[in-house]
Amino acid sequence: MKHNRPILAFLLALLIVLGVTFSQKPLSATAQEGSTNQIYVDITFDPKAKTYSIGGFSEAQLKQFGAPALQDEIWDFLGALQGANLKVDSAKIDLTVDQANLATLNWNQKSRALIYTLVDTYSGMPLIDQARAEDWLSKANIEFALRKSPEISKPLLLNLATAFNVDITKEGIVNVEGFNTGTSLTPEVIRILEMGKISNAAVCWDKGALDATINGAKLPQLVIYSDGLSVLDRAFGLNIGDVQQLFQSKLGASILYGDGDHGATQCGQ
Repeated sequence: MKHNRPILAFLLALLIVLGVTFSQKPLSATAQEGSTNQIYVDITFDPKAKTYSIGGFSEAQLKQFGAPALQDEIWDFLGALQGANLKVDSAKIDLTVDQANLATLNWNQKSRALIYTLVDTYSGMPLIDQARAEDWLSKANIEFALRKSPEISKPLLLNLATAFNVDITKEGIVNVEGFNTGTSLTPEVIRILEMGKISNAAVCWDKGALDATINGAKLPQLVIYSDGLSVLDRAFGLNIGDVQQLFQSKLGASILYGDGDHGATQCGQ
């Protein structure tokens, strides 16, 4: 968990910055027609108590994963707002503040190609895999909603047909979509992969149904029920917490160990 904290802290900080900078509309559970990669992030903040909540998690829960405390300057800024909203789809980016339209940015494929070129030219980062980026962005329906409220934010919604590409080196270093996560497999797990001659796998979670393949062989589907999981949680004190977010989500991963190519893994198709 300690190895994961810098990554989690960065992601949480990114969500807050996106919400503060760009994103009061209620979350919409209905996706734009044709979109298959949906992400809805609700962020609530209470300037009086100086607390915030992201994706159904309280500030106390978020801080367990290294979430930052907000400075007074940020709270002063937030206190002047009722809320904001950022929506991203395959054609445009819309920004509203206190339910008033602020800006719309053209975000079609041609516009994105220009951004890719600028990032590749001036950022000093590894070159963007444009085809892979389009796998995500051409199907995107992303919403960040920022609301002034003392209540806990609404649960995070992930409804992703495009699976994450996960690459694991022979040394056990884990990369997701080309980015080093800073985590590595233990020697014991690497030995299991080597002994089983496992080179690739695909995993899809769809609101309780788990489908998986290993080296191209499909495993029997496993279905897990939230009610039963909650019973075990209470009976054995597992402290799993609220699992409803998990059972409302769809996501998956295409996993490579060593060299190879990712297939076109699609979840829920």
